[in-house]
Amino acid sequence: MYTNIPIELVTKSIEKRWEYISQKTSIPKKEFLDVISLIINSTYFKFDNKFFKHIFSMSMESPLSSVLANLVIQDLEEIIFSNININSSE
Repeated sequence: MYTNIPIELVTKSIEKRWEYISQKTSIPKKEFLDVISLIINSTYFKFDNKFFKHIFSMSMESPLSSVLANLVIQDLEEIIFSNININSSE
């Protein structure tokens, strides 16, 4: 799943929650996003004696990926459920 989540969605999810995140850190928003971007974009892996870099999405090897993926999935669930018309009388 992580390898299918675009980095742009991760950034949007963090920005959406910045009000809450900023209460737990003194790092400015831009620097925080820069660090997250650095972590996501600096993951390489080796396969068949060749090195590869993820260029579209997060890596499965990063412990941060599961946390960030959960944020993105929460946002997608919110969008999906807000568009579903549930009739409780049926």
